[in-house]
Amino acid sequence: DRAVLQWKGEAAVSMHAFEFGAGFGDTGHVWSNSPRSAFAADEGQGFLMKLGDNSAENAHLAEVYTFPASEPGQEGTVELSTEAVITANNCGQDVAAQSIQVNGAALPDAVDLTLRMPDCSAIGDIIVLKNMFRDLQFPIRS
Repeated sequence: DRAVLQWKGEAAVSMHAFEFGAGFGDTGHVWSNSPRSAFAADEGQGFLMKLGDNSAENAHLAEVYTFPASEPGQEGTVELSTEAVITANNCGQDVAAQSIQVNGAALPDAVDLTLRMPDCSAIGDIIVLKNMFRDLQFPIRS
């Protein structure tokens, strides 16, 4: 299973995966500051890759979370969420992002988001968006 968050420029968004009850900062919290390597899939864990170069002007960026859904014995939920950090570069601006989710043989599911960020008095605050992705449920139910 894969979940993709993509955006352009300095949106300051990120994807977070909380595997099987993990909390913020726990071992099962997978995000850009704790992405794991692709070898984690061999151990039945997910990993995250960040794509793009944010030093380029108006860069297109993406984060891709991958979880080995075919791993036998998985039971529980992987919760997926998106965070938007209010920064000096995006405060008071519209931020656009898109999520794409691919699960098994199902068709990809995409959600477009345009969000007006709070004014610059809120710099450093975080907005958590929980409806950009569907949580992953194991065992997989059809």
